[in-house]
Amino acid sequence: MITILKKEVSANLPASAAEAVSSDLKNDFTPLINSVKKEYWTTLGLPFPEEASPLISEESDTGEIYLSKTGNLFYYTISDRRKRLECGGLLKNDGAQEFNQFSERIGSSLQRELKVKDIKWKTLTRDETFQNLSSYGIPLSPTKEELATAHELENPDLLHVLMNTQNLLSYSARNLANLLEDKMKADTILEKLVQTKLMTKDFVVLCKEKGQQIIKVASRQAIEETSQKGLKCFLCGKPISEENIEELLCNTELGRKMIDKGYWMPVRVLETLGRLGIKNQEVVKEAEEDFFTLYFLSSGEIVMAATLPRKFSLSDAYTLNAKLSVSQAGVGIVVSTHPVSIIYKEFLIQSNPERSLYFLEIFSNLEERLEQIIKTQQQETIRRVTESFTKFTSVTLSDLVCQKLFGIDEAKKTMPVSSPQKKGRGKQETEE
Repeated sequence: MITILKKEVSANLPASAAEAVSSDLKNDFTPLINSVKKEYWTTLGLPFPEEASPLISEESDTGEIYLSKTGNLFYYTISDRRKRLECGGLLKNDGAQEFNQFSERIGSSLQRELKVKDIKWKTLTRDETFQNLSSYGIPLSPTKEELATAHELENPDLLHVLMNTQNLLSYSARNLANLLEDKMKADTILEKLVQTKLMTKDFVVLCKEKGQQIIKVASRQAIEETSQKGLKCFLCGKPISEENIEELLCNTELGRKMIDKGYWMPVRVLETLGRLGIKNQEVVKEAEEDFFTLYFLSSGEIVMAATLPRKFSLSDAYTLNAKLSVSQAGVGIVVSTHPVSIIYKEFLIQSNPERSLYFLEIFSNLEERLEQIIKTQQQETIRRVTESFTKFTSVTLSDLVCQKLFGIDEAKKTMPVSSPQKKGRGKQETEE
């Protein structure tokens, strides 16, 4: 995964600042834009004019992108009429230390140009806000057993049974077929629930006349053994073998924990984030009302992921809207076991025009889908960062060829005057 770091310094920078920074960086970092532009002139045997360099500008923005020896990309830009310098790193490898080296080199250049003892950097990532969120977090460290069980609960039938029996002390196995509307499926699900230790199965002997429980054992074999010993019902006196035998299901402690507030869902999300390189201790967890909310940093932005084990309600929409605002999350992800109403989606989207929102309504392929969301956000961040450098890379090759063939002075004499740009069939024309 890509790591993106950014910070800035505000100061009245002299016109020579970009050249000074470039000079100090060139020994350890390879400039991309300036060196590539020089190649055109050098190959054609022409002197490289200073006005073609992205580092020389009195009024417009200046800056450069650099490649490090380890393959990471770094950049800086000077903007706002030389009152602001931003530097950043687009790190594919573990490059935090290298980024510190890059920014320290820039800081030293600025100290010399500004004749000051210290440069005050301001981080452009949400680290401080994220630390504030951490103070409200709760500990959540799933065990291996819980991680394995969370995978099993992606089976909608298992989940359906646990959800509908969570408030019952016991549940009759013969009613399981009615709950699932499929007798053959009920036997398979029952076996799976017991195998995964989400439920236990006991056998109860009931008096036919009184309907009261006589004994409760863990297997039918135990009932047969008891019957062979001559045990009789203490209510009616009949042999145990002649009474009714009922299979009862009980949620285990593990089953109750996994289903409480949909605990299994954040467990699955945490496991997925771990595989994507985001460690458990780097995720802030909240458990308010009847669902969990997770926060983590990606590309310097806070990502909020809410896990809802039920139908999404209007109250949820208001709650998540408030959470997005308070946390200053740049990305919001709703992970639910039921489809989210279009009305609630529209409410959240319209209330958060500056945020990217995603709705994962079917709990499958979680790793692939979360990874795609994070990669999409990182690519958008990279595009925003590098877009400002596009204007530095344009080269009018036809002018250079003319200078090569006719000489620089002669080519400049015959250079055509730029004609007004033709109006395109875009948004501007439509609005007029």
